Parts: sequence; structure tokens; C-alpha cells
Amino acid sequence: MPENELAVLDEATLAELKQYAGAGKDMIEEEITPRLILCQPNSPEVTKDEIARAGELVIKPIGKNVGKTFCFVMIASTIRWVRWKHRDEGGGIIWQGKYSELTDAQKEECKWPPKGEKFPVAEGDDMQARTKKERGQPIATETRTFLVIEYDPTTHKVDPNGYGPLICDMKGSSAPVGKDINTKVKFFGGDDLPIFALVVEVGTERRENENIYFVYTAKSAGPISKENGKQLNDMFGQFKGLISRAGTNADEQE
Repeated sequence: MPENELAVLDEATLAELKQYAGAGKDMIEEEITPRLILCQPNSPEVTKDEIARAGELVIKPIGKNVGKTFCFVMIASTIRWVRWKHRDEGGGIIWQGKYSELTDAQKEECKWPPKGEKFPVAEGDDMQARTKKERGQPIATETRTFLVIEYDPTTHKVDPNGYGPLICDMKGSSAPVGKDINTKVKFFGGDDLPIFALVVEVGTERRENENIYFVYTAKSAGPISKENGKQLNDMFGQFKGLISRAGTNADEQE
């Protein structure tokens, strides 16, 4: 929700309601983990909510625009494939999952054509399949999903703004950046250090083919401070399981 939604409450009402903080929320079984998303020109944060420009990063559902750079440490990482329905045919997700969980038919849509070739368009293909085949890409989209915690490499504060654990998806043209992040984290200290030992700074970059779009960039922002080790290890133990329940958000369509 936008940050200013509480502004509609006067101080007396707000003070009264705060007496009952949290009441009933334990009855909401849906687990909601905030997401760090990269806004595209057609993202609702740009076209509808008007809280960001294309190429800026927003945390959903709180509607916080964090600009074009964000520093974090990784808690967990996974790879899943997402089969989208083309926006011009209504958009949304047809299926998603880890490769090992997919049916044989779904795995076929994850295949790359031979180098320099394209899969032929078939009569029954939907618009997404035709578009991807014409680009020489798999029909489904490889998505690298990260569970991260914000980290300030200047002050060495963990979660300085209180966002808690965040899901971050890197898909399509950003997938290689996600792979690079995994490589940086995995080989920083090898088996001698935890995955949250390295701070990563992500940014954004504009690209253009038939449309303008934005992709992630990433670079190392150095190691964490020794004072943060226990705190981050506790958070790792508490939150690492969230990634297994975090599917891709339909609002983040390519």
C-alpha cells in the first residue's frame, strides 16, 4: 500500500486503533513476503499508481520507491520457470515451478533452440509462444528468485529501513545478472563463509529492442561487518524457508 494511506486517519482515531495492534492478523493464513521489483514502462506502479518511473525499484505491497540502486545480502536463492500468457491476450501466469517439478510438456517450453536457429511457429501457438519463437528464445521464462535483506554498506546496518525479508525476481534479460550474483556469492570465501557474507548492490539499465525495457545490474559492495554475523545468521535461520513458498507475482509480467 502507498506509504501515506495512514494519513486518512486523524490522530485520535489512530491512537485508538493502535491499542488493538495486530488483532485478527493471525487469522489471515496467506503468507505475504514483500517484493523488490524493477518497474517497466507498463508496470502498474508507473501507469496506474504513479509512484515510480520505469527503471526504478519499488517494494511491494508497501509502495516504497527506493530509487535505482539497492544493497542487500542474500538469504536464499532458487531457479524456477514461468510460462506467461501474452499481455495482449490478457496476461498472467499459465504455470510456474522448478524444472524438476515440471511435466514433460512444460519442460519442452523451457528449451533453447540450437545456436543461431529458431523454433518454427506452429499453427496452434498462442501469442506468447509465437513471440518467443520469433526471438529465438524458450517459450517459458527462466527466473532466478532471491530472498534478501537490505544492508547498508556504509553504516553496516542490517535491514536499516525495517522492510524485513524481500523477494527479488530476475527473469528474462535479467536472468544472467541473477546467475552472476549467485556466482559472486557462492565463490566469495568458498565453503568457509556463509552466503550472507557478501553485500550486493543492484542497479538498473535501460535497453531497447522493439520496445524500451529495463534490466538489473549487479556488483559487489564488499563484505559485511563482523558485528553483523550473528544477527544475519539468526535471520537466515528464521526466513530461509520463505523462498520455497514465494511464487512469481503476476504483476511482474515481462
